[in-house]
Amino acid sequence: KNKRIDKKLVADYREQAKGCSLPAMILVTRRGRELCTPPNEPWLQEVMKHVDHLKKLCKKKNYQHTRCFGVKPE
Repeated sequence: KNKRIDKKLVADYREQAKGCSLPAMILVTRRGRELCTPPNEPWLQEVMKHVDHLKKLCKKKNYQHTRCFGVKPE
């Protein structure tokens, strides 16, 4: 069983490259670590939604808000 990752630790996510044989989502932590997780994990949608919200907040606050640590400008 895969371990659930706290959404507060995640600053970004992306889909694994199409050329790979295993489907996965790559979660990037606020400190830059990359963690792979199966795309069908039930908690993953919640994490992705949180990251999308965080990115919007940080963009609005010009990435100066305390919650924007580790979030990179798009």
